[in-house]
Amino acid sequence: MIVANRVPYTPVFISYQESHFYLAVNAQGCLLYAVEDPRPLYRLNEPVLLAVGSAGNAQTVHLAVLKANGELCYTVVPKSGTPQTTVLTKLDVRSAKYRRLILLPRGEFVHIFYAYAHQSVPDLWYIEHRLWNGKAWQSVRLGEVVHPRHPLYHIGLDSQQNIHFLALTFQGRQSILLQNRFHGAFHLWGNPVQALTLQNEVVDMASALTPDNTQHIFWVTKTPGEKFEIHWAKRPQAQEIGGSWISAPAPIYTVGGPWQGCGALELNGTLWLLVKGEQEYLLSNAGDTWHLAASHPAAHRPLEYVRRDGRSFYHSSWLLQDSSVRVPLFYQELGLRLVQPTPGPQLSQQALQQALPPGMPATPLPPVSASAPPTASKSGEPPADISQVPGRETKALAEEVSRLADGQERAEEALVQIRAEMKSIETAVENKIQEMRNAAREEAKEIRLAAGSEIRQTAAAEAEKTRQAMVADAEKARQTAVAEGEEFRRIIVAAVETIRLTSAAELDHIRQANAADIQELRQAIAVGTEKIHQTTIGGIEAIRQVLQEELQNFRLETVQQLQEIRLDTGRRVEEIRLMTHEVEQMVACQMADISQAQQRAAEAQIQVADAHEKGFWKRWFR
Repeated sequence: MIVANRVPYTPVFISYQESHFYLAVNAQGCLLYAVEDPRPLYRLNEPVLLAVGSAGNAQTVHLAVLKANGELCYTVVPKSGTPQTTVLTKLDVRSAKYRRLILLPRGEFVHIFYAYAHQSVPDLWYIEHRLWNGKAWQSVRLGEVVHPRHPLYHIGLDSQQNIHFLALTFQGRQSILLQNRFHGAFHLWGNPVQALTLQNEVVDMASALTPDNTQHIFWVTKTPGEKFEIHWAKRPQAQEIGGSWISAPAPIYTVGGPWQGCGALELNGTLWLLVKGEQEYLLSNAGDTWHLAASHPAAHRPLEYVRRDGRSFYHSSWLLQDSSVRVPLFYQELGLRLVQPTPGPQLSQQALQQALPPGMPATPLPPVSASAPPTASKSGEPPADISQVPGRETKALAEEVSRLADGQERAEEALVQIRAEMKSIETAVENKIQEMRNAAREEAKEIRLAAGSEIRQTAAAEAEKTRQAMVADAEKARQTAVAEGEEFRRIIVAAVETIRLTSAAELDHIRQANAADIQELRQAIAVGTEKIHQTTIGGIEAIRQVLQEELQNFRLETVQQLQEIRLDTGRRVEEIRLMTHEVEQMVACQMADISQAQQRAAEAQIQVADAHEKGFWKRWFR
């Protein structure tokens, strides 16, 4: 019976610009700290298999945890507030092993990646992507990779918020680099592409997508004499569809064994590569040349380094400098400014309960085994698994013997399975290709129609809403002006009527006494009335001009928005057309390969028939 490998519990160092957090993980649970504070922000006292974190911003940390009972949970932990946890699904942890859990929160979208392998076929890893699109969780399988130890895949983010997927898989005596892209606007995966063919068996890989949209990949191959060569390739303008990889002509570095891991990331304009073999090396590249920045004896624990910086995202394997201070190795060379907590006595249970955020249960720390070091209880970190460490030569020999035995057993099982599946695969290939072609055409057509219809409907609805609002505002302003004019007119009429009624008797006396004064009074009243009329007309004209200017500005803004929507629609349709063209090219290549194979089989049959005919005539004449 094949038994799943022991789960490698690895702590996680989480960064967002200048904010840093530390996630301690072991079989009993996990603890989340801010680096500058010895008190935990979050505690989970349940058995776990995998746990990873990523910062959404400087005040919020997102966690993805796979519990021992199979529950895959997603938790949001604010620095101040109550953590919120959601159970996404329940996975089969009895018959499958899970590795390399990656979490990428981006705005209202959340991406979770993980790989798993069934115990019956432990070398075949399936890679899953779970997405929260703002309304519901979705799941899609990205593909499969073959590796005897761990799944080799990485995730990167370019400046246009497109997610890039890189994976290495075995194919005979070669390794194939697969690449794919998740479109940030349409939220769709493209088709995986075989980007590079690498000679020899690839032991490990690392990847980094820098802010200038250059994608870097590092892979490690084993040479005779227990030496390991680190190779490097890069792809500029990764945000564009297509593009070719540029490989370095020679290995950038060579280390002695045993091999233990590597990781890559970009900080402050410099590309950093961590290599762990017989020693721990830090390589740097600020242009096109690699230099050895620092080195240490191989004595540090593994660490996962997750960093968000602007529009960049890195999830890399790294090393922990010291369990008591919880910082990554070579953090000074990387230029990280970390504020460490002041060491002091262990917090009491009452003080720890007061330090927890509201709503978090004040439960005790996970139990510490008898073999755990005292420093774990002092720092509040869950204890690490400790076992007796054999000598380097004995350990390497045992690992080699175990690997050879497992490889032979898997080869025999795979041979039987391959022979049984060959006939069904041959008959299913042609049907599968036809289905892929039809599905790709239908999907592209539906996407094109849906995108164009949705954009037109949205633009028309927004324009109609804006027009109705402008018409309502104009009508309201007109009614207000008319009401004000009518009110002013009523006031004037009332005032004139009052004057007429109160001075009727006096007017007759004044008219008789001084006709000239009456005439001047009439002229003054006429002038005042004319001024009031002109003022009313001027106010109405000013309001009309303001409404005309606002209506003209609205027309210009609407035309500009429609032009931008038209350009954006054209770009999206062009991207869909390019993706459809890639699908058709791939299908055409596969059909061409099948046609060539059929032609070669027909030629072989003709040659066999000719050979039989020649043998028949030879025997006849003999």
